[in-house]
Amino acid sequence: MPGMFVLRAEFEQVEARLLQAEKELQMQAQKMQELQANLEMLQSTKPAQPAMQPAKPSVFQRNFTTTAARERSRTPTVPSVKAASGPRQAPIVAGKPVLSGEASSLVEEFAGQNGLDEKCVEALLAQTPQVQNHVILQGPAEGRNPSAMVMSRIWKAQRELPDLAAQTELQAQVETFIVENSLDEQCSEALRSQSTECQVAVLGQGPASGRNASAMVTGRMAKFQKGII
Repeated sequence: MPGMFVLRAEFEQVEARLLQAEKELQMQAQKMQELQANLEMLQSTKPAQPAMQPAKPSVFQRNFTTTAARERSRTPTVPSVKAASGPRQAPIVAGKPVLSGEASSLVEEFAGQNGLDEKCVEALLAQTPQVQNHVILQGPAEGRNPSAMVMSRIWKAQRELPDLAAQTELQAQVETFIVENSLDEQCSEALRSQSTECQVAVLGQGPASGRNASAMVTGRMAKFQKGII
């Protein structure tokens, strides 16, 4: 196989091209160094940037805020119900009375969980414990306007619970009757579970005087069921 020969002229041309390319690379490297030095100098002499000003709200944000304010202003107003004279009774949650401080905490917790507005929270706090309990026990206020829903609950509770105070007072009288007559637990639970009419009839018979007060009260409940009293 014959060897390959390169003419001297061709070799010199290739060598010249390599030298030219090397010079161009050196020039480019030098320019890069100059640009880097200029950039560092500009950064060192650049004045401090002023604090960023808060961006102005967009038209959409302003419209949204205005709409939300209008929605809050549409929340119906419910007049507060003044508590009756005498000690304020605690609400009943899950069948158990709670202290007034706990009632306030329950209202605030309910308001936070449902995102109620300030006017709605004030209206709920101004209600009687019975109305508060009735509103909270209905569960979360789900919907586009939870505050309006809770206001509606308050309004309905004021209309639907006109005799709730009397019922609560009767329950207090039942507990007093149980203590004063030393009724046993079985008789006490039976009396508590009776209807309002039965409880009134039993208490209306007066104190359970006798050797076995519990048996006497149980007899009164049985007589009421038979229509004797």
